[in-house]
Amino acid sequence: MTEEENKQWLFELIDNYRKIIKRPIDVDNYNLKISSDFRSPLQISLLWLKSEKNDLQIFLINHNEEFRDKIINIFGPYEITNSDTFKDIEAVIEKGQIFEHIKDKELDLGNNLERLIRNQYKLLKEEPSNKIGNNGSFYKDCFYFIYNGNIFSSSIDDIISYFQHEKDIQHNFYEISKDLPLQYEMIPFLAGYIFPPVWFGDMLNLSIEEKLMGRKLENFIDIIYDDEILGRKIIIKNDGYLGIAINNKIDGQFEETEIYETIKVLNFLFSVFIINGININSVQGSEFVYTTYLPEKDFLGESYRSHSKSEELFKDRSKVVDLEEFRKKRRIIALEELKTIVNLTNNLISNEKIVDSLNLLIHSFTNLTKGEINQSFILSWTIIEQYLNYKWDSLLNNKKVSSNRQKKLKGRDYTASVKTEILDLFDIVKENEYIALNSLRKKRNDFMHQIVNIPNEVAQESLNLALEYSKTRVNDFLSGKTNSS
Repeated sequence: MTEEENKQWLFELIDNYRKIIKRPIDVDNYNLKISSDFRSPLQISLLWLKSEKNDLQIFLINHNEEFRDKIINIFGPYEITNSDTFKDIEAVIEKGQIFEHIKDKELDLGNNLERLIRNQYKLLKEEPSNKIGNNGSFYKDCFYFIYNGNIFSSSIDDIISYFQHEKDIQHNFYEISKDLPLQYEMIPFLAGYIFPPVWFGDMLNLSIEEKLMGRKLENFIDIIYDDEILGRKIIIKNDGYLGIAINNKIDGQFEETEIYETIKVLNFLFSVFIINGININSVQGSEFVYTTYLPEKDFLGESYRSHSKSEELFKDRSKVVDLEEFRKKRRIIALEELKTIVNLTNNLISNEKIVDSLNLLIHSFTNLTKGEINQSFILSWTIIEQYLNYKWDSLLNNKKVSSNRQKKLKGRDYTASVKTEILDLFDIVKENEYIALNSLRKKRNDFMHQIVNIPNEVAQESLNLALEYSKTRVNDFLSGKTNSS
């Protein structure tokens, strides 16, 4: 499509949006940031970045009454091949044309936009999700949203559907918060769906009357867990939608580093699911999105943003319940089992080495499910080596080896291979483990030194052994056999 055709596509999107979606009443008084508000007067600047794999389109939305309605400027697409070409983008931003419709030129918009691009830059190396992702505001009446892919290859109806869903969420937030004072408590949260899909509690059983009425899934959804995990508030709904506090601040503010820490907490929780026999994928940054929790109303905002799998589960809520499909799609997890897992997570957090090991475990599992075989294998092997070191340290401690001797026995001469031989002699490593360890170590060396790809069954074997060793370490810790090793 030409630039003129792209502009015409956007004009059609704007016109359809205004016909279908209405703006909430008095929304400005209730601190709602509407990044998709296409009200008049509207000015749009599109900064379009492109790589071999993906497109990243950043839309700046502005409403300046000094300019006419429906002004659209498209900057790009700019081919991004390396860090040098990114400097060209910085030069475009510094020229300021992209901000020409913004009232307050004193705002540090250039740096804010560059920071936003750097945070999303990794998406150019991934396959497109063809969804609207991150969105927000730079200040009042200057909003942005990011499209992961090429929006002009998408259906206008799909984009409108996303905006309608976002508006529904904002309307719910507005209805909940409209009777609150202008300064009210608001805790920043990350929220999203657990995958693969789960259902917490008893299996749904519909009465004959409910089947005849065509009851929808949304009629059965409720909060089933509302407590704390590792000092953070956590809210879980029975359809697997989970929200966790980024921090405990009541002004809604947070640092970017706190996002990463929160994701790390989530992955640790999900790794504890895995050692309890429930396979849960790790969380990537784009899969759990920012929302807010209102303590005074006990209300958690919801959004699926760019995550297509979350979008599918949100849509399931509005469908009539099909019990056969429900059973196929979701794993049923008893509430008592969920509480046991959360309690175990809180108990294990004091052991940093177990935390690090379990975080490797869940990423190894997720990589394997995504077909990233080599990555999965290396992570699993790392866990296995950590376990061998743990057993080696325990052996030296049990034998009351002096600190000077321990220093020698923990030196470079005592490789994983040597430790395996000695642990086998002491019957700490069983015969079947000994055989598996030697086989896996050879595969590891072939991969590292000769770049021989790992077969899927070998990665699965490595993951299974890593899982068993992780369970042993956890059980040792809980039984008091070890404190911190």
